This record gives sequence, structure tokens and C-alpha cells, in this order.
Amino acid sequence: MFLHGGGWRFGDKAASERIPVALARAGVAVVNANYALTTERPYPQNVDDVLALIAHLEAHADELGIDSAAPILGIGGASAGGHLASLAVTKGLAEDRLATRPAAVVSWYAPLDPASRFLAHRYPPTQRPGGFWDRGGAEPPSPRDPFVPFIGTEDFGAVTLDEALDGDPRRHLARLDPSDLPPFLLLTGSDDSAEIRYAQRTWHGALRSVGAESTLIEIADADHEDPQFSAPAPIGAVVGHLRDALATTPVPALSGL
Repeated sequence: MFLHGGGWRFGDKAASERIPVALARAGVAVVNANYALTTERPYPQNVDDVLALIAHLEAHADELGIDSAAPILGIGGASAGGHLASLAVTKGLAEDRLATRPAAVVSWYAPLDPASRFLAHRYPPTQRPGGFWDRGGAEPPSPRDPFVPFIGTEDFGAVTLDEALDGDPRRHLARLDPSDLPPFLLLTGSDDSAEIRYAQRTWHGALRSVGAESTLIEIADADHEDPQFSAPAPIGAVVGHLRDALATTPVPALSGL
């Protein structure tokens, strides 16, 4: 299952087909999915949608031509979608809301750390140095920081740190059994923003610190949403990650893998 990016507030599966198509050509059955955008409904509707989709795929596996004994081999996403994939697994496990446990997670150049966003707005409202929008280029939609629509308000005096932290996959690690976590593959580009590279490295470190299996790959000269991520070598790494997870997980493969 693949989740598109777009800063949680825009994007669509139809415009995010490069990686899913590359995976499909490599023999992986892919469900390319949408979720509620924060311009429609703030967090946690987006992660609730992901958890509901996992349950839907399990319940309708036969109709969709997916092996009913293993409806989700892997869950992954790019940018905001990668964040939601990781969050759905940790929050879903911690709250016992996963209809089935994915055998593997893949996160492409994903953000993290909503607490730092919260603190930057609260004390005082300044951008995080090296943030994604600090590198120039086209001005993003207003509000400039995607965390504002993510949390659902510009009044950060009405938001607690605990509420801000709920969207951080790391927060839920303390409330689950690390042995239940599937293996993670995190991919980032050397030319991406300092914020994204920091996020992937931090998430990798957090997973390793609790004893979970995590692999971090940095693609040389690749930027955010770079075509290099759908090149044969990175896609081969993803397919290998899925095959390794399948080999160590007592579930059958998705048809086509």
C-alpha cells in the first residue's frame, strides 16, 4: 500500500504514480491510496483513514485479488505519506487498531518531529532553520508551514505539546512491544532539505534504539521527490526489503511478488 506526499494538505494518488508504477513493473502488487487532506480535516483524520484502509483491504482481499491470508505485505509512502505509513504502524500497534500487521514499512524522504513545529510556532513563531521551505523556490500555499493545517489551528496557545506529539511516530514506541514492529526501510536524498534528512536519520535512530529493524539508505545527489527514487537500484532495494520481510514473516506473499 502506497501513500502519496503533499505536505498532508494537497496531493493525490493520480499525481503520485512514479514509485507505485516502478514497483508494479518490478512485480509488486500495489494499492495506491488517497487519504483525507488537512485542508479538509486536520489530524488525526489522515492516519485514521490509513488504518481504515488497512482494515478495508483485509476485509475485501478476495474481491481485490489479494491473498486473503496476507492482505498487506508492506505499507509505505513518500514524504507526508511516508510519515503516515510509519505513524499508522506505531499508533495502530500502541492503540490496538491495526486490522493486520504489515510485514514491512518503506518510507521515502518523510518529515517527522511535529513537536519542533509546535514549539517554533509557540515560542516564538519562526521557521525551523534548514526547513523544507527555507531553501527558496516557489512560495507554498498559505499558511506557509504545513503543520498549521495538520494540527487544525493557527492558535497554538490552544494546542498542547501532548497533542502535537501524537502525530510523531516516535511517541507511540513506548506503548508497544518493539518485537511487534515490522522491519523499516527509510530512503532519503543527499540533496534534500536538512529537515527531511534529519527526520529520516532521527526516525532510524529511534527505531534502532528500541531494538527494531531499520535500514537507512541515502541516495547521492537526490532531492525531494527525485526521479532517482524510482530508478532500478532503489526500487530493487525496496523489493529486496519486501522479500526479506516475507522470508522472516509467517505469512504468504501478495500475488505477483
